[in-house]
Amino acid sequence: IVNYLLEQKEIKLDVKDSKGRTPIFYAIIAQNEEIIVEYIFREISNYGEKILNIQDIDGKTALHYAAMSRNKDILNIFLQSEKIDYEIIDKN
Repeated sequence: IVNYLLEQKEIKLDVKDSKGRTPIFYAIIAQNEEIIVEYIFREISNYGEKILNIQDIDGKTALHYAAMSRNKDILNIFLQSEKIDYEIIDKN
């Protein structure tokens, strides 16, 4: 689904579901590194850095999900981005 959304240029990828998650959250959950990298580059150019720091209803960002995935490659993608706000704290 996330891959399909990325292919659709007219679909806004900053739209949240009922849990406050955007497609990047689901790409992380699916541990799809290729989609994550493509998403980051596309969305920064379209929406700016705020897209990477969107919080879900629990206050978690994509970086939080990357850390929770325990996938070092995915986490490193986020840690290498200068656009990530490392100081966002979730509600827990």
